[in-house]
Amino acid sequence: MTTLLPLGLVLHISGITIMAGTFFAGFLTNYQLWKYLPYNKDQALPIVRATSRFRIAQAFGGVLIVVGGITMMMAVHGVFMHQTWFKVKLGILGLLILNMIVLERPAAKRLKQFLRSENAQPNPVTLVATRRRLTLFNALQLGLFLVIFIISSYKFN
Repeated sequence: MTTLLPLGLVLHISGITIMAGTFFAGFLTNYQLWKYLPYNKDQALPIVRATSRFRIAQAFGGVLIVVGGITMMMAVHGVFMHQTWFKVKLGILGLLILNMIVLERPAAKRLKQFLRSENAQPNPVTLVATRRRLTLFNALQLGLFLVIFIISSYKFN
């Protein structure tokens, strides 16, 4: 038996663990952030700084997922490419990335702009809209990760 398949699987699972784990840690940390943000920007700022590297860790996890997936494909000579569960999984992976670009990035940018501004009190409407957008992002991301885990476990055709 070739070592390519187990190696690819280890890389793939490690990437998923890093990507989903840092997402979940960020999800819990952002819950704490919103306790402070409307009332005390100075207490919220260290939370944002502490979580600022999570995106880098998620990107690294994404790279491991892709490298592990390619390695496994090489080991099985592309057999998965023709299976329905794999095509669905790739589509959902695309939705994960799209969700980050469309929902999270603009909201995170607004949040950082507020934290950098000299204005001590945020515009409540903007703050509520930003929080709603990030809450929607988190809910969708969590659901998409769950669907990927289910599809990968059951591998329907």
